[in-house]
Amino acid sequence: MRGSRAWRRGMYNGGPNELRLRDLHKLKELCLIARDVEPQPVVAMKYRSGPRGSFVEGQIIPRCEKNAGMVERMDWSICHGFDYLEAPGELDSTCVIFMSDNGTEGACMSYKRAQSSVTDTFSCLVYV
Repeated sequence: MRGSRAWRRGMYNGGPNELRLRDLHKLKELCLIARDVEPQPVVAMKYRSGPRGSFVEGQIIPRCEKNAGMVERMDWSICHGFDYLEAPGELDSTCVIFMSDNGTEGACMSYKRAQSSVTDTFSCLVYV
């Protein structure tokens, strides 16, 4: 873990469209998705003032940097938790569920609101 937000500074300055296109390009580069994948159209709030709006004015960027730090810390903690479960042989008999509030703003910017509720989602789980 890098322990500092400094390496993330400037990463979000191009605004949400640049960020999502950069992420999509990286996924293609790593062969995690097909090269012909097109990004979903953004269904998002409009940012006010300026060519790129409030995103660049610093209202959202610091939150994105903090969120990236939280995600990095979660990655480290999850790996640590898996290692802890794996040592005594408990990992294979453990169900791990990840849930999200959709990021820093608590609202998903790229996708329409999910149609199902949390209870609908979890009613599909089968406990062994």
